[in-house]
Amino acid sequence: MTLEGVVSIQEALSFLYENRRREDGKPHSDRDVADALTAAGVDVSYSSLWQMRTGKQPHPRTNIIVGLARFFDVPAGFFLDRDVYDGWRRKLSGEPEMPRQRVGSGATTMLRSFAISDRSASLIQELTEHVRGLEARDGGHGT
Repeated sequence: MTLEGVVSIQEALSFLYENRRREDGKPHSDRDVADALTAAGVDVSYSSLWQMRTGKQPHPRTNIIVGLARFFDVPAGFFLDRDVYDGWRRKLSGEPEMPRQRVGSGATTMLRSFAISDRSASLIQELTEHVRGLEARDGGHGT
């Protein structure tokens, strides 16, 4: 059974291992990642990571997904949502981003005036868009 719009853990990890390298330019090893996650309180072995990367363990626990997202500095949605994955894949591989509707140029200018990084401004805009969608689904009423 394939789930439309879902990214496989194998696909996501393969991309991250190739595109989010160590400071010395070498790819992370499963042991590097497992050690870092364990130090951060996420119980995972390097062999489990290898199984995820090779498709032998396609369904990691939520805490592992969150730990991997933090380690590789991507949102957890990178592992779950095709649109998030595709956007970050383009961004990390240097491909031009697809145009999207934004909150508005005024909001972007305001965020930059507070010396917020482009990445942080983008995250704030994505959060704002998400909240707008929730409110629209709720009939325009906040909870």
